[in-house]
Amino acid sequence: MGFIPAAGGNTFAIFNFELGKEALTFESEGVPGPAQMLAFGVLLKKDPAAPNGEQFLREVKINFSVDPSNGDDQETTTHSFGMTLEPGDYRLAWGVMDNASENIATTSYEFTAPNYAAAELAIPSVIVANGLDQQTDAIDINTIYEGSRVGNLALKTDLDSTFERNDSLLVLYFIQGLQLDPTTQQPTFDVDHRILLAGTEDSIARLPTQTLNFGAIQQEIPLAQVQQLEAGQDYEIEIHITDQLSGSELTHKVPFTVRGG
Repeated sequence: MGFIPAAGGNTFAIFNFELGKEALTFESEGVPGPAQMLAFGVLLKKDPAAPNGEQFLREVKINFSVDPSNGDDQETTTHSFGMTLEPGDYRLAWGVMDNASENIATTSYEFTAPNYAAAELAIPSVIVANGLDQQTDAIDINTIYEGSRVGNLALKTDLDSTFERNDSLLVLYFIQGLQLDPTTQQPTFDVDHRILLAGTEDSIARLPTQTLNFGAIQQEIPLAQVQQLEAGQDYEIEIHITDQLSGSELTHKVPFTVRGG
């Protein structure tokens, strides 16, 4: 999942998923073609006063198709859908159905939509993509998209965070809890990005420190320029935030893997 701030103090939640292709029906009446799919389910908000502790919010019912050329032999590329929510705790009980075979896969996922106006310094989610696909029109919450749709950006995401040696990573996140200058109503903070060998403090690369006054970060990391990266190895992107106004600091790590031969 990914989260970004939305209007009116709300949060936009992005649900990313991939499909196993073996069970999909890529033909109709003997003619090869896209698999016709249905995403379905319900969104429930945690509510102690409601029966069973959950309040029904909305139904999910979205038709979409998957082309045979999408992804590799085993899995599709990432698909996504999204919706605007009030900050709080939720459960999405949902699934997908192959319309031709009526095969169904379901899952239930609990999550918290973060409050970007909260006082605690935090990075609720980080989206790592292997590049920017394109800029798009406004997101339709009744559409399944290829890739991950974030605001008006279409990103080439990978659920396993596994990338090619020469991919150029796009790291996208929003910071909550930054203190605002009472005069300018803007924050002032330093942000550092490092690449670490996973599970260690061994620094493989460090990007120059940036001093910023807005909490939306879009950082490009060209892996081809990081000489010490090895195929098949696990790494972490370390994000370190220092709020110059409050003195608060935050370190957040995001794992990724360089695909082996």
